[in-house]
Amino acid sequence: MERGLFDGIFLADVTGVYDVYGGTADTALKAATQVPANDPFTLVPVMASVTENLCFGVTGSIPYEPPVSFARKISSLDHLTSGRMGWNIVTGYLDSAAKGAGAKQQTAHDTRYDIAAE
Repeated sequence: MERGLFDGIFLADVTGVYDVYGGTADTALKAATQVPANDPFTLVPVMASVTENLCFGVTGSIPYEPPVSFARKISSLDHLTSGRMGWNIVTGYLDSAAKGAGAKQQTAHDTRYDIAAE
């Protein structure tokens, strides 16, 4: 990508398994729709080590990232990439993500956005 003069790469991510179609994850699992979902943050240091100018944007979901440890992770990646790190802030929407974090269901839309604003 760098040789092709791209400015950056965006690593989209979703926490949880898509469970909105039919109210279950069955379809996503059968079709392997973004399953497995590996952590894209782990790819950034590897790509940064072999590039000089390529920037990295990664999705990070507010409800599932503890603020202090997430700030450390982003700060470290920003340092390792010499300022080439960006964060796509999302608030999530999948019940499977909430269940994976120990909740019964996803919190309400406005509550998630209030948390993000904070």
